[in-house]
Order: sequence, then C-alpha cells, then structure tokens
Amino acid sequence: MDHLLGDHDRGVRRHELDAPPAALGHPADVVAGQPDAGTAGHRPAYSSGEHDGKGQLRAILDGFGERFGKYVLNLSAHSHNYERTKPQAHVVHVTAGIGGGPLATAPTACKWADCKAPPWVAFRAIHHGFVKLTVRAEGITLEAVCAGASPAEDSLRCSDGEVMDHALIAAGG
Repeated sequence: MDHLLGDHDRGVRRHELDAPPAALGHPADVVAGQPDAGTAGHRPAYSSGEHDGKGQLRAILDGFGERFGKYVLNLSAHSHNYERTKPQAHVVHVTAGIGGGPLATAPTACKWADCKAPPWVAFRAIHHGFVKLTVRAEGITLEAVCAGASPAEDSLRCSDGEVMDHALIAAGG
C-alpha cells in the first residue's frame, strides 16, 4: 500500500458528497497492477467512541469503497480508543487514538458508553498502544499492539508488546 491518500477532514468541509476531496486525492488514481490504497485523516467515519463517526465523511468514503476496488483501508483517530470495523463497502476503518493521551472512558462496567458494540464493529478496546501495518501481496496485515497500561481506563488487560487485535485486510481488486 504505497498509496495513502490523506487528510480527508478538509475535504469533507469543502466538497459535495459525490466529489472527491482535493486534499484526499482520488482512489481512481491507483491503477491496476499497483498496490492497494488507503486514506488517513483525523476524524473517524465509523466510531462508537466518545466522538461519533461523521455521516458525511462515511458517505464519501463508502462511495469510494463501492467504486474503487483497490481502496481497502481508512485510518483515523480523534476518539481516544481503538476500533476496527468489519469491511464497510469493502473498506476496513481503523480508529486508533491510543497513542498516549488520556483514554476516553464512560462510567460503565465496560468503559464504553454502550457496552453492546454496533454491528459494524469487528474489535474494539480502550487501552494505550499503537497500530502496525505490514504490506504483503495477499493484503495488509494489521496489528494493534498494547503499550502503557492504565488500569483505571483500560477495557482489557494486556502486556506491553502484546498484540490485542490482528487482522488481514485482503488485497483489493
């Protein structure tokens, strides 16, 4: 995936839903035979964390996913948690606001505002860490790695360096 088209936040504010954001580039620019493409931006399109996903951004990125088979991954932050979706319009969305600032928790037993995850969630956690991506011919391997335990905030227990989530995002067509 040597095509990471970013910052989609500015595009959402400046463009119509069906127009490609200028700051984002366009998934159609990734031609056959080249690696898969992804986007990165600050706000999540899908999130069950303290900052809900943005509907307008979701519509744009889902539209790209429906039209461009090589577009397979969207990275974001803003919500201070980790969340990976099941493919939405064949795009996996990852929110990884877990780099070291205070984590966002709710006063519930599970630490999430709603303990029942939305149906589009594949995995979610509240724990400091980082995301590692490895690009291979068969797709992109994603690992969310634990770091810096905060027992009062964490929704799961894991040791520094332990993988808390792992997924293979299949190569697009």
